[in-house]
Order: sequence, then C-alpha cells, then structure tokens
Amino acid sequence: MVFYFCTLLILFIGAFASLVTGGDRARRLAPACGVIACALGVFFAVTLLTEGITLFARIDLPLPLGQRLFHIDPLSAVFLLPVFILGGVGCFLLPDCMEKLWHNDASRNLSESIQARRQGAFGFFFLLLIASIIVVLTVADGIFFLISWEVMSLTPFFLLLLYDINAKIRFSGWVYLIVAHLGALPLLLLFAMLSVESGGSSFFVYASMQQWQHSGWLFCLALLGFGVKLGLFPLHIWMPETYPAVPRSVSVVLSGAMINVGIYGLLRILSFLGTPEPWWGYMLMAVGGISGLLGVLFALTQADIKRSLAYSSAENMGIICLSLGAGLAASHSNSTVVLLFVGGALLHMWNHSLFKSLLFLGATTLEGRVGTVLLHQLGGLQKRMPVTGACMALGCVAIAGLPPLSGFMGELLMGLGFAFGSKAMHGTESALLLWAGLFALVAIAGLALFCFTRLYGLAFLGAPRSELAAIATEEPKLSIRLVMSFLALCCLALCLASPFVFRLFTPVLHSFMHRSKLPALTQGDFAFVETTLWYGAAACLALIGFMAMLLVLQRWVLRRNGYTHGPTWDCGYIAPAARMQYTGGSFAHSLAGMSRYFLRPQIVTPLESVSSLFPSQSPPAVAQFAVPDWILLAWGRFFNLTIGRVADAGKALQHGIVNVYILYILLALIVALTWALEQA
Repeated sequence: MVFYFCTLLILFIGAFASLVTGGDRARRLAPACGVIACALGVFFAVTLLTEGITLFARIDLPLPLGQRLFHIDPLSAVFLLPVFILGGVGCFLLPDCMEKLWHNDASRNLSESIQARRQGAFGFFFLLLIASIIVVLTVADGIFFLISWEVMSLTPFFLLLLYDINAKIRFSGWVYLIVAHLGALPLLLLFAMLSVESGGSSFFVYASMQQWQHSGWLFCLALLGFGVKLGLFPLHIWMPETYPAVPRSVSVVLSGAMINVGIYGLLRILSFLGTPEPWWGYMLMAVGGISGLLGVLFALTQADIKRSLAYSSAENMGIICLSLGAGLAASHSNSTVVLLFVGGALLHMWNHSLFKSLLFLGATTLEGRVGTVLLHQLGGLQKRMPVTGACMALGCVAIAGLPPLSGFMGELLMGLGFAFGSKAMHGTESALLLWAGLFALVAIAGLALFCFTRLYGLAFLGAPRSELAAIATEEPKLSIRLVMSFLALCCLALCLASPFVFRLFTPVLHSFMHRSKLPALTQGDFAFVETTLWYGAAACLALIGFMAMLLVLQRWVLRRNGYTHGPTWDCGYIAPAARMQYTGGSFAHSLAGMSRYFLRPQIVTPLESVSSLFPSQSPPAVAQFAVPDWILLAWGRFFNLTIGRVADAGKALQHGIVNVYILYILLALIVALTWALEQA
C-alpha cells in the first residue's frame, strides 16, 4: 500500500501547491506531480494484476467520513490502470491547457493576479479529479464511497467553468451538475438499503451477506445510479453537452477513465448481491442494446465531431452492458460462455479507454488548428495535418471494431459468447434473447463502421469545404503529436498483445465469478479464450503484413511507371467543386430518414427557392439537416412542469400571516416529539 498512498500524497501535494502558487509555478508543479504520481500508479497497478494480490488498509481520521477502509483487489486494479495511464497523459498535456486560460474569452478583462489564481485552481481541480477517481475505485466503505463519488462528480463542473464562461459553457456546466446530483440520489438510497439490511457500511459486511431480502431493488438502484455515469439512454444527456466543452486534458480523463467508474460500481454491487436473477441479465441486455443502437444512431447524424464522439461513448458503454447482461442471463449455462461475455466486456473497456481518448485528443487538435469541428467546414485535412489524420484514422478503425486495431478483439469475444451461448441454451427463452443480443451487437458494429467512415472521410479526405480548412496546418507542438502517436500505437499493441492482456484478467474473473456465485471457471475455459485471441492476433498480424506488402508494391509500381497530377474525374465533369461533395447531413440522410421515429431529424429543403438548374447564389439556397437531442428537451420539459406544479401547490402554504407560520412550527414540534417518544 506504500505505492498507493504515495501516489495519492503526490497528487494532493501537487494540487494544493498549484492552488497556492498559481501562474507559471502552477503550470510546472501540477503537471510534474501528476506525471510522477501516475507513473508510480502504473507500476503499482501492473504489479497487482501480474501477481493477483489483494491489499487492505485502514486509516483512522477524526472526520465524519465513515470507516476509512481501503481495499485494492484485482477488480480495482483493472480499472485503476486506465486511470493512471490516461491521468498521466492528461497531466502531460496540462501545461498547454493551463496556458490557454490566459487567452480565452473569460480572461480578457481579468487582472494578471486573478488569471494566475485561475490557472492554479485549474491544476488543483484536475489533480483532485484524478485522485478522487482513484479513491472511488479503492475505498471499502459505503459512506466514504459516496463522499468520494460526490467529489469526483463535482470537480469536472469547476474545471468546465474555470476554462471558459460563455453561455454555451455555462449551460453545459449546469446540465452536468444537475444530472450528476440526480444520479447520486439512487446511490444514496442503494447504500442506505445495503447498510440497513446488513447492519454496517463496510464492503466486507456487504460481501458476507448470504441472502438479501430486496436484491432486485438493489440491482435496479445500482443500474440507475451507475447508469448515469455510464451515459446509458435516456440518462446520457450530460455527455454531448459536457465532452465538447472541456479542454483536451479533461476530455481524455472524462471519456477514457471516469466513465469506467460506472462499470466498476455495477460489477462491485453485483459481487455483493450473490446469485443473479435471470431478469437482471435481461434488463441489462435491454438497456445496453437500446443505448448502443440509439447512441450510434445519434453519433451518425451529428455535425459536430465532439458531439458524435460523446454519443459514441454511450454506444460503447451500451455494448459493455449488453455483454455483461448476457453473461448474467447465461449464468446457468457453461462457464466458457460466461467467461467470453465478462472477459470481452473488460477487454472492450480497456480498448474504449484508449481509442476514445485518442479520438477526443485528435478532435481537440482539429479545433485548435482549424477553429471548428463541424464536418461541413472541414475536408482535405489529411494532406495538411498528416500526423493528426493518421492517428484519427487509426482511432476510427479501432472504434469501428475492425482488425488489426484494439476494438476488434473485445467485440470478437462478445460475438463468440452470443454464438456459443445461444447454442448451449438451445430451446429456451434465453437462447432467443442471446440471438437478439447478437443481432444488436452486429447492427451496432455495422452502424459504427458507417459512422466513423463518415467522420474520417468528411473531415480528412476530399477537398476543403471552407477557407479555414484550406489554410490549416499540422499541430506544431511535439508533445501533442507524441501523445496522439503513443495512444495510436497502444491501440495497435493492445490488439496484438490481447492474449497476454487477457491473462491479467484471470484473478479478476475468478474472484468475480466466485463472489457473484456464477459458474466456476476452469483452466480449459481460459485456454479456449486465449487460443481464440492468439488466432485473432495472428490474423491481425498477417493483415498488417499483407497491407505492408501492398504498400511496398504500390510504391514500386509508381516508381517504375511514374505518375502525373491532374483533375479528378467526377462522373464526366472535369471541374469539381467542394460544394459537390457529400456533407455530414447528406451522408446520413437516408439512414436518419429510416430511423426518424427514434431520431426525429429536422430537415429543411428550400425547394421554393430553387427555380432553375443553376440557382443564383444571392441569397443562397441552403438545405439544413439537424438531429437535436429530443431526450434532453423531454427531460427539461418534465422537470420544468414538475417543479412548476410543486411550486404552485406550495403557494397555498404562503398566506403571509405570522400566526399561520407559528402554527406550522407548532405542528412540526408535535410530530418531532411524538417520533422521539416512540423511539425512546
């Protein structure tokens, strides 16, 4: 535990030093402390995973924090490793984010001393965010868990408002804050019920319970509370508002590390509840399948790259929940099927952390160099930004689940789980549901391929669609290019090394299966999965070799025969223009039309303004295509109506008469005294 507490201590020292010093010193202290702490954390987490050990510590503090219990088992270590890696990446990029605080709109009318303090506060809250995530993953007491959860949920709000204060940022911040607090309510009720029924707030007391009276309600509360952090539909509304608004360091940690805490919480609660009921798996499959399908459909129809990536996070969390739900539903079948589902979900979680962080970092780089991330204003950027374009291409291949990148391996295990599970449970309703789950997984994967072909093709290929895209240049800072290249190489390495990575999950899977009373795993189960991954890695390596051979052959042919530059043939038209290219709306128009009952697109075609084959450009005839998040609007209307009705009903208590208010106080005292006498 020495490395663990040293990591937290360095993070807290860096955070408070940044807050006290501010300015240039904060830009040096906070990133340095963060990188050192995360490097120690990576060593610590890898050691725990390779040796499969469990650590325990208790610290007595004179504070009302419950029992200060820390329990780091392999399940915690699996989720800690992405936090340390991506936290280190975020700290490495932190000086650039803190420097930009001097140049944004919020800093124009502020004195240098106030700007320096804002920089120090930004470093403080960023390191506090990383530390709070680590604590949430390692505490072993319900009260302490909720306090750490609240700190983790609040810090992105302050980071968001410190970075900028325009109206859009303020709206995003308030949406995030409201949803975060509403998501904490089910967790408060969850841990209250766990503590009352078990007689204590320690996780060890929860785990010692043989049977729970209200296990179904506990599962539903866990799914609701942690589902908000996962962004499952319709609880996703904070993601597309928050992710596009935060700077690159924060987006890397939020999209790649903090979102995984929801999966951790769900798995941890499932390990307390014992043998799962079949309907738990069915419900988790339904929620995951709906989130996956709606998430990728919304991602496919967004004009903003960052909003598209935010909806894709909901899609990938839906895939993971779909796999975990299938594992619970197939818990009465053979253990190999359950291993494929749970192991595939954990592997996909690691994959998602890498490629989503890479894509958000690339999108933020685009925004900094081009000035926008709207697809209809991009195009032709691969030649102008070759490093960013190559890294974004690899990220898109990975998130689409294509070989030879990391997203392929997790989805391969899930697909095999659905295929073998439906065969093993032939003739039951669970087999039909597993076939439906396989169909949902394939549909999500196909739509994701369509979505990210659109994203990369419209942004980086073709001709520039705006002057901003035409004059764009590559990111000049070597640190940012190195980080993007590092994450892209990690996506490739995680695919090729997946058999070794899966071996790290062995103690986690054994422990989770035992605590959840799922079928016991055998050496043959792990041998089958590792063999499958070896075949997949070999196929991916062969694909890389084949592609390299084609590239060498192409260069040899071009060097031998030569080539000339000329206009592209465009259906017989020799003078193509950028306006003739597909836009984001036209690319997704057909699919959005087929899904109009789910997406509710808003399409405006100005037919009345087009009077000839070549309409005049003043005023220009512009067709508009947009898919607003109608779920967010529905939540807004619901809360506005509810609060309005409650407030109107409360007006009856406001008479403005002092005697009536004294009567209310007297009645409250009588009720309180009656309750106290009954308790005595």
